Amino acid sequence: MRRETGYYRYSMSDIRKQPISAQVALKPNAAANISEVTKQLQSAGLTVSDSLANNFAVSATPEVFERFFNVHLDVSSTGGVRVKGATGKTAFELPLDALSEELKGNIHKILFTRLPDFGPGSF
Repeated sequence: MRRETGYYRYSMSDIRKQPISAQVALKPNAAANISEVTKQLQSAGLTVSDSLANNFAVSATPEVFERFFNVHLDVSSTGGVRVKGATGKTAFELPLDALSEELKGNIHKILFTRLPDFGPGSF
């Protein structure tokens, strides 16, 4: 197990098996294409939640996210997820570079929720 700034490399077998989730925000003009977007994400192995306006959640194991988005992820022991090597706000945003042009044309952002700076274990 390797620790880097409070985050454990997800290769710990118990953390690697746990699903993580991210929030997908579509571009305003993409509402008409939501079913095609969700089909493509599902075909990549992501579980897609019901949509609310132009947003929905996707979940999968870290390995599925890494393969589809061509990134490396750090998952903390408390469930926080960051894109390895990214800093600031971009640490919680999946890059869209590896996606098809169709998906990039419809997706505005895909974000992991940042854990709060307070609460149990933060003292």
